[in-house]
Amino acid sequence: MSKREENRRKIASYVFKRAWKLFKKQGAKYMYTFATCLKLAWRIVRGYAHLSFSKVRGVSFKNSDGKSRQTVIAALRKYSPEEISLYFEREPDNPYDPNAIKVMAKVAGKGTAQIGYVAKELAEDISVELDFNRKAVVILEDITGVPSRMLGVNFRYILV
Repeated sequence: MSKREENRRKIASYVFKRAWKLFKKQGAKYMYTFATCLKLAWRIVRGYAHLSFSKVRGVSFKNSDGKSRQTVIAALRKYSPEEISLYFEREPDNPYDPNAIKVMAKVAGKGTAQIGYVAKELAEDISVELDFNRKAVVILEDITGVPSRMLGVNFRYILV
């Protein structure tokens, strides 16, 4: 086997492994097809895109229905990461920030609830992209904190 073919196979293997991790990780398989994850993996490998890290903001407040976001996040801890998927939802009529983006959590077969917001600094840029029909792939990284005090949620996202 030539050196070029060996390198090509290594890259292809890496891309497929990365796509599989994206597909399986944190409930992405409930929101995205493997083909979408494969395209995303190629973009990451080529350097056209990278997953950005952030934290969900506003986790200490209540949702509009009166339910505590801390209660919602505590309930998410009962499920495996593969059952949980996150996504962004624009909220242009938010009285505090017209660029507001809700972070929503969906559990397969259980329902959907808001767990907070995207940071205001990021929301300015992301809201423009979402308004132009770009999609955001959001992956749950970690649920942090102590249930008796305060829980938080970390995530990675990329706009495709």
